[in-house]
Amino acid sequence: AISALGGAALYPFVNFRRSLKAFGAFCGTLCLEGLAAGGLGLFLGAAAPSTDVALALFPPVLVLMIIFNGFNIAEASTPKLLRWVPKISLIRWCSEALAVNEFF
Repeated sequence: AISALGGAALYPFVNFRRSLKAFGAFCGTLCLEGLAAGGLGLFLGAAAPSTDVALALFPPVLVLMIIFNGFNIAEASTPKLLRWVPKISLIRWCSEALAVNEFF
């Protein structure tokens, strides 16, 4: 919800579409992405044997999601062993939803 507040404050300054529907979808997408990221953190915390391991797991998971989000490496160029990463990348789906909201 905090990211949605920041997004709502910046929305008029970045020249996005000026419609209430687009603004609502933008804020809703940011809220859902924040909830999904929180859920990922809770999952890693529950799956890890200790707090230190959970804190050590989170950055590599996020880096994988950033690298394989479809903007840095195309899904077709992804190694076969890692083809599942773009499908579960929270960053990819949030970016895609925001792009669809703005341009379609």
